[in-house]
Amino acid sequence: MNLLHIEALADAPSLTPKQLATKHGDEAARWALMQLDLRKRATKKFGDLANKMLFEREALEQATSLAVARYHASQFPQGAPVIDLTAGLGGDTLALAERGPVIAYETDPARAHVLDHNLNQLPYEQTHWGSTSDNSANDSEDRTAHIIIGDGATHLINKSPDLPKGAYPAWGGGYLWADPDRRSDTGRRLTKPEDYTPNPTDLAAKLKDSKLAGIKLSPLLPDDYLESLGGSLEFISHQGECLEAIIWLGTENTKPKRQAVILHANQEPTRIEASIEYLQTTDTPKSFIHDCDPAVVRAHCLGTFGHPQLGDSPGYLTSYDPAPCPAYKTYKVIASPTKNQLKAELQRLGGKVFELKQRGTNLDPSKILKELKTNGDLPFSLIAFRVGNSIRYALTERFG
Repeated sequence: MNLLHIEALADAPSLTPKQLATKHGDEAARWALMQLDLRKRATKKFGDLANKMLFEREALEQATSLAVARYHASQFPQGAPVIDLTAGLGGDTLALAERGPVIAYETDPARAHVLDHNLNQLPYEQTHWGSTSDNSANDSEDRTAHIIIGDGATHLINKSPDLPKGAYPAWGGGYLWADPDRRSDTGRRLTKPEDYTPNPTDLAAKLKDSKLAGIKLSPLLPDDYLESLGGSLEFISHQGECLEAIIWLGTENTKPKRQAVILHANQEPTRIEASIEYLQTTDTPKSFIHDCDPAVVRAHCLGTFGHPQLGDSPGYLTSYDPAPCPAYKTYKVIASPTKNQLKAELQRLGGKVFELKQRGTNLDPSKILKELKTNGDLPFSLIAFRVGNSIRYALTERFG
């Protein structure tokens, strides 16, 4: 990437691909068009800021969305320096820089250059430092983000990061963040945590004596492995998807042993602590069915609410009262017919099914909706749940 590439990117929205190649050359044109495509994909994660950022395809797939990164950053004291050990193209680094000083480590010089560009889209003065650069003019207290090309884990081992003189207090077991790389050198997604870079087990051992440190991991990792890392365990949900597990370590960590955290736009997160209460079950829907957030299910919080589970479908609770809660969506039960009775019941009610909600049933939604097509006007959500080897149904309306 050079100035010609940036100039091509500026022209890309207004020129055809052929015009772009004629003006800037084939290589710059291809790069600019790729960036336009990646910016469109990145809008979901970074909003309008994506239109100013630069991306790499693989790094974008792994990047933390800005809304989730801002939650991570909010867990550290406002204004306190935080070391981002695995910066990438900057999802978490951007959010950390919004709240205070951040030192970002990135091993790939090209990716560090992209990170530097992205940080400069924030309304702060940014400075990029290479691991061997001249740091003679680094004493400005106005600078918010510093990039070091190097391995953050190596600096952890030495416990004496090669930070620019005067930039921040020396190492003292402070505030740190890490998002280990879960891809191989060829881009293949890794499933074994011992293959991550850096190794989460080694990271946890080095971070346990910090003030506060977070390690972002996959929520698909088994409980016994996540618990073996120590500290507190959070499962983070955003826009209806359980995105990550975070291990929190350090002397200032006061979080529960395990909890679900549900992020909302312009609202405080909902936190649900895991329960040791016995979760009862029932095969028959009561007046209301509660469809729990996936982080609540993954964090084993279902027993917290005091409602029995519906059948053998974890995540569906049922109760006689609506019991509103931001940790689940509530549906009022209108009828509980058998599959053979469904269409007749819909016709009697003058209704139609507009969506199928299911857990553990593996039904084909398009096939079910086609089979149940009626001329009714009242819209119903059909909830399918499993009881042993059988599948049962409830016609419902969204409540609240």
